[in-house]
Amino acid sequence: MREETSLRQINTEQSLASSFKEMCTQVEPTILTVRSSGSDIANDEKSNIMNILADKNQVHKFIELNVSDLIQSEVLRKTEFGVIIQNMIDSGKNFWADHALIVKLLRRIIYSGVEGREKFLLNGFPDQIE
Repeated sequence: MREETSLRQINTEQSLASSFKEMCTQVEPTILTVRSSGSDIANDEKSNIMNILADKNQVHKFIELNVSDLIQSEVLRKTEFGVIIQNMIDSGKNFWADHALIVKLLRRIIYSGVEGREKFLLNGFPDQIE
């Protein structure tokens, strides 16, 4: 898998049909994050889009990566990333502010080379990356 994969966003202010049309034109590997404007309607639309994309019975079959769950798992398993994150927590630092660490963790998972893992849907990814 190429490591030049770019992150794509689906805008919840679009109709569901146009969001899917836009998403389906992407060539694998595909990494998506779905953003909403924060309104209840937009949040419902975001939830609908994410549920359909991650549904294993649908043709899209995206693998949902929940960033919070991944971080918690890394800490519990005491992996390299987990130890770094736990040390940051113990010293009172905000690990969420370390975007590079989160991106490295996601890259390790996304570029693991496991067959059939080319479509990823990021959930809980930071809204802004510097």
